[in-house]
Amino acid sequence: MIARAISAGLALAMLAGLAAMPFGAVARAAAGVDPELRDVYRQILRNPTDATLNLRYAALAERKGLLRKALAAYQRVLMQDPRNAEARAGLQRVATQLEPDFSAVYLHLGGRYATNVRLRSGRANEDKDDFVGDARIIVRDERKLGGMRWRTTGQFYGDLHAHSRDADFGYIGASTGPLFNLPNNWRLRPAGGAAFAWLDSKVLFTEIAGHLGFEALGAGLLRRVDIRVGYQFLGPEFSSGRDGLVVDISPELTVANLAKRGDAVTVRPRYRFNGAFGRNADPSVVQGDIFPERYHEVGGDAQYLAPFAGGRIYLGPTFRGNVRYYRSNVPGGSSRRRDVYLRPGVQLIVPNAFRSGHTLTFRYQHERNLSNVGAKRFRNHVIGIRSIWRLY
Repeated sequence: MIARAISAGLALAMLAGLAAMPFGAVARAAAGVDPELRDVYRQILRNPTDATLNLRYAALAERKGLLRKALAAYQRVLMQDPRNAEARAGLQRVATQLEPDFSAVYLHLGGRYATNVRLRSGRANEDKDDFVGDARIIVRDERKLGGMRWRTTGQFYGDLHAHSRDADFGYIGASTGPLFNLPNNWRLRPAGGAAFAWLDSKVLFTEIAGHLGFEALGAGLLRRVDIRVGYQFLGPEFSSGRDGLVVDISPELTVANLAKRGDAVTVRPRYRFNGAFGRNADPSVVQGDIFPERYHEVGGDAQYLAPFAGGRIYLGPTFRGNVRYYRSNVPGGSSRRRDVYLRPGVQLIVPNAFRSGHTLTFRYQHERNLSNVGAKRFRNHVIGIRSIWRLY
């Protein structure tokens, strides 16, 4: 009954809206002057709910570059048959091509205080606390190139330490690739990119990488899956000859309106393989080593954000953690090194803090590394503030 009423309503709406126009004018208005399109549209006017005719019209219009006419035809089919796979794929394909070109540039300015900035065990670091300022610029561009949707992203990051200047770090990288529509409201982005990083004003690494990104366009628990494979060439002043493959696999899952309207839980599991060879001569920073030995890592991050004060602020806990299984043995032992790195925290986000498009964030994080190598165990507390502006 409902489907029959919809069909009748659609037919009446189309015919009633066009009845005041001469028949030839109707066909010309709907299909332009292309004779092939006009002939098909005349058949549609006699039977507006015929899926085969509408799909034929949509395919013709799409082939001739009349994307809005194709979009309307696919929508007519889906009103009658929401499960029609050809119409769904066509609608998604045409809608992607009709998306407007856009570019965005974001500026992040932040500062943080860390009680153990070098992440060292016990009293191994006398000047272990420090203030750190950082800046990040993120660029994103999407546009049609050669009949395809193309996305390019870039990022610059740099930080400065008040005292531990040899820990100052910088990074610049970019990637670019086309967008392809997949069945069931998914999109694929294969991309290639390169990056360059420095530490203490010396080359840390250069990297080339490939990326496969799967993005959900519709509703659902699984929002994206990212697969990244890179090869890092390490700087000669740090650890020459320890070039290696790095592989990351990371899905993202989101559940909205869980405890209250407008809240969301986001979980991003991650697997990483670091294929670096050899031993590190300077075990000092990240989890005890700047360049740890070859390892497998399983972990990820999760956050819960809920709106308060009518959506003027968002507040919630965060958690990041990972387990690293190293290739090397513990010093003087036969068992392999294993680190469990835990980082619970809390964050407060103020959207549109000073003006529309500006975001202010406050974050606290407690860091603890549990290792079967005593010298690699550490604790750290970090409190920070970040201001995010959209410049363009």
